Amino acid sequence: MDFVFVLAGQLQITVAREQITLEQGDAFTFPPSTQHTFGVAPLAARAQVLWAFSPALPTTGPDVQRPAGRPLRQGTG
Repeated sequence: MDFVFVLAGQLQITVAREQITLEQGDAFTFPPSTQHTFGVAPLAARAQVLWAFSPALPTTGPDVQRPAGRPLRQGTG
């Protein structure tokens, strides 16, 4: 399950072709296999969100991409 909690600003999320605008304090869950996109709402300057995945995403493997210049820390996979 994907869980999104908006800490600040506004987040626009489209899940299964339904567009929703979440504001500070709003939370939303949906199955991760559902087609989805997201971005900062057009009139909001920024958004800060907490996004959790369950089960967690893999930390190793051929499909895992890491930001350039960021080494793995010990104990993170």
